[in-house]
Amino acid sequence: MSSGQTLLAVPEEDESVRSVVSVLRQQKGLKVETFSSFEAVIGRKANLPRPSGVLTKLDQRTPGFLELAVALDSEEAPHLPLLALVNGGLMRELPVETGPALVLADAGRPIEDLLAAVRSLVSGKPETQLFRQGVGYILPSVLSRRSVSLDLRSSSGLDAFIEIVGGDVWNAYSGDLTAIPAIESILYESIDRIEAKTLHTIPGERQLFLSGLQALSPHSRRQSVGPGPRAVAPKSRFDLGTQEIVPPTGPPEAVLPAAESRGSRTESAPRSETDQEFAMLLNEGIQASLARDYRRAAEAFEKALLRRPEDPKAKFNLARVRRRLKH
Repeated sequence: MSSGQTLLAVPEEDESVRSVVSVLRQQKGLKVETFSSFEAVIGRKANLPRPSGVLTKLDQRTPGFLELAVALDSEEAPHLPLLALVNGGLMRELPVETGPALVLADAGRPIEDLLAAVRSLVSGKPETQLFRQGVGYILPSVLSRRSVSLDLRSSSGLDAFIEIVGGDVWNAYSGDLTAIPAIESILYESIDRIEAKTLHTIPGERQLFLSGLQALSPHSRRQSVGPGPRAVAPKSRFDLGTQEIVPPTGPPEAVLPAAESRGSRTESAPRSETDQEFAMLLNEGIQASLARDYRRAAEAFEKALLRRPEDPKAKFNLARVRRRLKH
């Protein structure tokens, strides 16, 4: 390793992190600073020289990874590369790539392999413009089974809003896209703004009845766009859920999977007059937005929110067009 490199390691009491750190301290040219918690790193990052990367643990028992990534990325450009140790069983099930800004490594691998991963992590050139992709925030939220909302903006100006409950993706919006297409649109985009909020209440609606990994997997995307009105792709090893995915055929807000229970289909209840008005206003706002009539779009979304004040898609789209009106 080249001289002058610093690696942050957290949490220091985790056995897998501690075992890697003990060997790393013997490597020439690498300084390792350990922290007891993610909060400790966030609290001291302003007083630290820029490190070469961060070694950490990513699982349900060590919460705080997402907040650390958001805190680091809010002030660091390019983004710091993160090497996250995860359970080996999870590694075998991962359906997506994570990119160079977030490297996942099986915590059970031989120490030589983990050292090689660290060397690769810290060997990048400082001037390299490294930005974390959408998957770099969504996947950690899933793996650590968080309940959060993620408001993402890509370097190309794409906005996306995603709600995750207990590690399962419930709702996703991006422009006029919803559910799986919305996730796919932001997954591999470079992110230059991220806001993450803990969900303290369950969202009023749910679009996706999928496990978190299934919502991110190529298999579930093939399900959502397969031929025919009821097409379902064959099962794969990433098919971790039990719900049938029905391609959308109605208004944007009605993209809801049909529930299956012991082989019988549960029919959706007739929509109320308020629901129909909401759907019409939401669709009007989306169409106006696509036509770049942002004032009319804002008025439609505002009226929609009068009927459903907590609807995340209406709120997301209203915020988006209001930003357009300011420029």
